[in-house]
Amino acid sequence: MFKRSQKKKSSDKDQHQIRLFATDATLNLLSITQTNLSDLIHLEDDQFKKLVSYLTAKIDEIPVRLKLLEELKTTNKRERQLNETKKVVYSLRETDETSGTALSFLREKLDLLIEERKNLALKFLSFQEELKRPSTEPLQEQVQHFLSDIHFLETESWEDDLDYYRTRFLMQREQDEEDHKLKGGFIPDDDPVLDTELIDAFDTTKSSPRIMLYFSVSRKQHQNLKSLAKDYNIFMEKIPSKFTRDILELELTEIERNLAEQEKISFDTGKELYILKREQGILSLKTYEIIQTLRSRLLNISGSIASRKFMKDAFNELIEYLSDVNLSDDEKKAKLMQVVHRLLSEIKPS
Repeated sequence: MFKRSQKKKSSDKDQHQIRLFATDATLNLLSITQTNLSDLIHLEDDQFKKLVSYLTAKIDEIPVRLKLLEELKTTNKRERQLNETKKVVYSLRETDETSGTALSFLREKLDLLIEERKNLALKFLSFQEELKRPSTEPLQEQVQHFLSDIHFLETESWEDDLDYYRTRFLMQREQDEEDHKLKGGFIPDDDPVLDTELIDAFDTTKSSPRIMLYFSVSRKQHQNLKSLAKDYNIFMEKIPSKFTRDILELELTEIERNLAEQEKISFDTGKELYILKREQGILSLKTYEIIQTLRSRLLNISGSIASRKFMKDAFNELIEYLSDVNLSDDEKKAKLMQVVHRLLSEIKPS
């Protein structure tokens, strides 16, 4: 009895467990059904030989299979960068194309306003000199002649264009719906859900649960299998479950063919990305300078148009001083000179 007991203990001691990630191909290879996968599996000799052969082959192929995975990751990253770059470049191209019209329009209007300011400055100076000289003409008539000679440009018809350019270049508003339609041929439609799924597909921390098999093996089997199982499990942990078939279960010849195709896709995507990034750099500098010019012109135009209110208020002051019965003619002239001096200060080219 004692010897039998010792033999039983020795037999139990001879058993070891192997933990192994499994795929459908592994289950088919070992003829294991999907039921009771968590139970301890006792490997028959032929199953053991098949498993050793399968794992040995897969481990030998790990470098090329991981290379395919890296190419898939690289392509995914480049495609996301490419789509983002396309959006930026489209916006820069649109700014570059539409800015030509804006620059011409604003330059033309600014030139008109500059010329108007020059003419007004000459009239103010002329009136200032006239006030300094003795005159037989009544002061009221002098002022009326001066005011009747002041004519402002008609700028109300500019306002729609100016409002658009202010919004477009000063406030950097998003393009309207019509502009957005133009992006269709250049930028693919965004699908944030799909994009998120694609990103998550490469994140092994978000992979769905894998099949885990537990084998009961002899000491000899354990010695032959433990290193293979360890290397295979480490390899499996690197493969997102979404790509189990594409990376693990395809034949090596197909993996190599897919790798060559994926390398070409990755290269072509990277090449297109490089070209667009280069264009982005050039356009960024160009549009930055254009935007600064446009903003400067817009601010000058807006300032010039706004200053007219100040001038018109000043003209009203002239009329008020003329009608003030408490002031002598000399005092009125002094007041008028002050107003004209303020007008000349306001009219100085900016």
